[in-house]
Amino acid sequence: MQTTMQPPARFAPANGNTLGSFHTIPSQTRVPNRTGKIVGGLIGALMLGAGGLYLYSISSSAPPPRVTAAQLPYTPPPSTQ
Repeated sequence: MQTTMQPPARFAPANGNTLGSFHTIPSQTRVPNRTGKIVGGLIGALMLGAGGLYLYSISSSAPPPRVTAAQLPYTPPPSTQ
């Protein structure tokens, strides 16, 4: 005697419908959505550019000017009387 296993009635598809009729577009024909990757790339590029500008601004500051002996005012030596 051979018996087949039938799923319980609560799991039976309603009106003979299955998920096969629910999916209408095969995944191979859908156009991929790359908006998130593009936006993420732009944000990353802007952050790298801002970091580069910051590093450039703090590294290109001119050193303070040196004061040489020729630029100092003349002060006479103290008198020894």
